[in-house]
Amino acid sequence: MKNASMKLRKWNSNDQTLMKTWEYEGLETHPRHSENNSGVQSSKVLGIPWNVIHDYFTIDVKGLLELDTSKPVTKRIVLQSAGKIYDPVGFLSPYTIKLKCLLQ
Repeated sequence: MKNASMKLRKWNSNDQTLMKTWEYEGLETHPRHSENNSGVQSSKVLGIPWNVIHDYFTIDVKGLLELDTSKPVTKRIVLQSAGKIYDPVGFLSPYTIKLKCLLQ
């Protein structure tokens, strides 16, 4: 990446010794951790909350659960539901692909 003049920045890890090593080497670390409403310390990676202590990602599917059940399920509603899922890493791909295959 250095040869392409792309400086990697905002390094983050759940290992404190690794974070201190990066700071010592002059790399820009990203130690800002926020606490969500349940008091869990997390940091965002690609827009997805990452629990730093227990090392797991949290994906919010609250929008999917609030689907209006009084209306009949149509292709448009299925497409809207599939579009509400933000999953840049592809953790939910086995499920979202099934929704998208229904539309083809």
